[in-house]
Amino acid sequence: MKKILLLLPISILFVGCGQKVLSMNPTGYANQYEVVAEGDTGYTPMGKILLAAEEKAREKCKSLNTNYHKISADKIYAAPFVWPRVTLKFECNNNLIPTEQKILILDKDDLEKKLNKIQDLYNKGLISKEEYDKKRNELLDNF
Repeated sequence: MKKILLLLPISILFVGCGQKVLSMNPTGYANQYEVVAEGDTGYTPMGKILLAAEEKAREKCKSLNTNYHKISADKIYAAPFVWPRVTLKFECNNNLIPTEQKILILDKDDLEKKLNKIQDLYNKGLISKEEYDKKRNELLDNF
């Protein structure tokens, strides 16, 4: 009887620690998708769930003959009555740089132009030092 009571908790750790992909849907943005994967029990390791989601995402991109780019992975860890879950957002495209990184590059170029513009206005004496500092800080805060 003691052996059974000792083996029961250990067996629970190894039985049912699988994962399943619950859904794969487009996000509404071009070539972007979202995969939701969940553990079969509260004991399923988060890394195992993430790998299952990434595998499904790579399969999707491969079926489209495109490259896989991970955008984000939101993780929900196990809690009472909550199984661990991963929501993986990804993009399938043939670009070397994912779309979101391109947007950041464009924003950086735009910021640089705006900073140069207010610097020129200040150098020409068209705005005061206070106006220059205020606008410069606004631009940097919004970036």
